[in-house]
Amino acid sequence: LMLGWGATALAQSHPTPSSKPVPRFESLDEEEAHGRLGPTRVHRVVWTYQRVGLPMQVIAETQDWRRVRDPDGEVTWMHKRLLSSRPTVMVRAAAAEGVPLRAAPQTDAKVRAVLHAGVIADLETCTDGWCRLRVRQRYEGWTPASMLWGAR
Repeated sequence: LMLGWGATALAQSHPTPSSKPVPRFESLDEEEAHGRLGPTRVHRVVWTYQRVGLPMQVIAETQDWRRVRDPDGEVTWMHKRLLSSRPTVMVRAAAAEGVPLRAAPQTDAKVRAVLHAGVIADLETCTDGWCRLRVRQRYEGWTPASMLWGAR
């Protein structure tokens, strides 16, 4: 019993530096963002990302650095200023015809647009396996969460 209490107290007394849960999704906030081998500017750059809004999964953090996983599964460190809490998703590789963006969260709802692999969209909400998206302020609709990287 004492061991369980101590473990709980320890977990509660050591929150993440950002006070946010890990893992979580954030998005790139810069035109060019460097992914490094470690959590300092001295560490070598192993990836340079050039897609504002690209969702990244934060899997660990220090005060100023975030260990992130990109949509391809690569893991690097990024300075926290390169990331935003703005919720975005990226359409995963899908069939050649793309992924339908529907008027309602139903497989038979009207198709408003077709999204191809790599499209980045703003994430509004997810419920019952469907996510409501907004693409370039032009299209809004629902698509299955399973077709998206970054769906919460």
